[in-house]
Amino acid sequence: ILNTINPDILKSNISLPTATVTAVAAPPPGAGGEPDGGGTSVPSTVPTTLPAGCKNYISAFKSAASSSGVDGCLLYGIASQESGCNPNLSSSAGACGMMQFLPSTAGQSCDWLKSHPTESIALAANYLARSKSALSKYSQFQIGSRYTQSNTTVTVGSYSYDAGNDDIIASYNAGYGTKTSSGKKGPFATSSSCASRDGTIPVWQCDIGGEGYAQTRNYVRRVQAFQDQCNAANVLK
Repeated sequence: ILNTINPDILKSNISLPTATVTAVAAPPPGAGGEPDGGGTSVPSTVPTTLPAGCKNYISAFKSAASSSGVDGCLLYGIASQESGCNPNLSSSAGACGMMQFLPSTAGQSCDWLKSHPTESIALAANYLARSKSALSKYSQFQIGSRYTQSNTTVTVGSYSYDAGNDDIIASYNAGYGTKTSSGKKGPFATSSSCASRDGTIPVWQCDIGGEGYAQTRNYVRRVQAFQDQCNAANVLK
């Protein structure tokens, strides 16, 4: 399925300290392991507090950010949304651990993912770094070029996003392809439903017609809210 979305991802290797992760075979899952499908849905409300458990992994977020160049509070925000920083969590779709990877994606067992939260954070950071490179080919979309958030807010329908890293976050939840195995438009196909109203945007942002990714839009808003709180509280300073 994920090879259909983006076969190029099969060609890259990831080497992580103290971990045996030789390749990322597919984009990691989002909440519930399946964007806009089965599993746990993403609440539409915006969170106002950070999960208490994330404080136990501050050094891991700092280390992963330093080695990958990915914003530490972005990693903190994704972990907050994916699991509330609970390394023992499993989703109904089979995603496991702190960052909610499918075992087939991580190349590790569910038990390994649960018992290696630090390595899971590093694996997520490497995915986000790869995602930034992959998204750069979509020149038509004004993809944000930074891992940190900018001061530019883009509003699409009833949803607002910070343009600095909205697409990077969306790719963690929904992948970064233009087609799914079922023939549905992938999250980074060009939207036709929203084109007349909002110009050229990726499908994941479209909130009208049948092609949008409502779960992904909520996911982006929530991750960015967690990221904002992490930055405002100087959690990783």
